[in-house]
Amino acid sequence: MFKLVDIDDLYKYKIEYGYKNGFFSKEIRNSMHKIGKNTTKEHYYEIRKLYNLSSNWNVIGNVFPNKYPNLIYIGLINNCNASCNHCPWFSNIHAKDNVTNYFTHTTKIDDLKVYEIIDFAIKSKSKLVFSGPGEPLLDERIFDFIKYAKDGGVKYISVPTNGILLDLATLKKLINLGVNEVSMGIYFSNGNYKDEKALDNMKFQICKNLQFLKDNNFDIKCKLFVLYEIEFYKEALDFMLEISKFRDDFCVDLYNPNDKYWEQNGFNAIPNKRHSCGFISSSLYVLPDGSVTKCEFQRGMLASRDVKLLSFGNIYSQTIENIWNSSLHRDICTRHKIGDNKEGMLDVCKICKSSWWNEVY
Repeated sequence: MFKLVDIDDLYKYKIEYGYKNGFFSKEIRNSMHKIGKNTTKEHYYEIRKLYNLSSNWNVIGNVFPNKYPNLIYIGLINNCNASCNHCPWFSNIHAKDNVTNYFTHTTKIDDLKVYEIIDFAIKSKSKLVFSGPGEPLLDERIFDFIKYAKDGGVKYISVPTNGILLDLATLKKLINLGVNEVSMGIYFSNGNYKDEKALDNMKFQICKNLQFLKDNNFDIKCKLFVLYEIEFYKEALDFMLEISKFRDDFCVDLYNPNDKYWEQNGFNAIPNKRHSCGFISSSLYVLPDGSVTKCEFQRGMLASRDVKLLSFGNIYSQTIENIWNSSLHRDICTRHKIGDNKEGMLDVCKICKSSWWNEVY
């Protein structure tokens, strides 16, 4: 719990009033807050909702750890229908460096175990993400799982995909099931798609989906990613101009296919030893073999590290709730909070590429 120390000024309140009354969008509201007095988080629980009102709060009572996860990722399958150059698991560039056998054969979570995870999400009132490592739409069970979750009361479900299988019929099906968020993307690179025709089909499919979403006011968030390598910037720019007819909010990323973006040693560069990352204490990731990892970013290491080094339990030997409430998980969370890497418990965090270690609002 938090106790207000004092109010900076009425600037923050005016912004919140305007946003709550529909005068401007969430994105504009967030940008306006950044223009004002920035506050650097020292701990994960110092959330935006606090700093959008004031930068001066005192912590009272025990805010740690979370009784239930806020977010649960279910990695249904470890197979994919693409070989994106930047991918740590399936790219032709990086797959040759794999030192584990995690992706040598297709693995899926058992049906019963998925339903147990969903039951825990219902109890926890957690958000659900049906994800990889791999392409979730390759697993046809996903539609039954989504229906079960929605019927049980899960309020927010996300399905991030590479977009290849997200044709209009599938998009409509996900909308009818009540999915709250989907993602699709296109990658302009050498060899990412089978041939030029496949790339053209992908562009056509994305435009068709965007047109459908524009023509219908569905309550669904659609994230669109345009990825490209430097020599394909013209093709990427042409496509961005084309889709701007449908929307202007899409993510654009330039990739160097030789970079291992999922492994960057930034842990030791943390200024003032701030520890604002809250993934370990507020979310969990269940992998296709049943292992439960500390956060979503650690799945990028599955090809280079034994999954046992990344996980703190397995749903085939414990219930998901017991894993979350285990003494091992609590110990990891406590050590992470104070930056204590005794016995190497935070070794995998040392190479995290995430910027969430130091969030500035």
